[in-house]
Amino acid sequence: MTIAEELHQKGLKIGLEKGREEGRHEARVGVLGRILTADTIDAVFAD
Repeated sequence: MTIAEELHQKGLKIGLEKGREEGRHEARVGVLGRILTADTIDAVFAD
């Protein structure tokens, strides 16, 4: 494997890791948003 190919492989691996981290972050934000929305709706209808 040439140096360029090795760097490409490393780049892909780093890209995947970053993508996974960002995906987890997005999922967490989505879950929080859903919980907050549900609580807010409950609070509105409880009044």
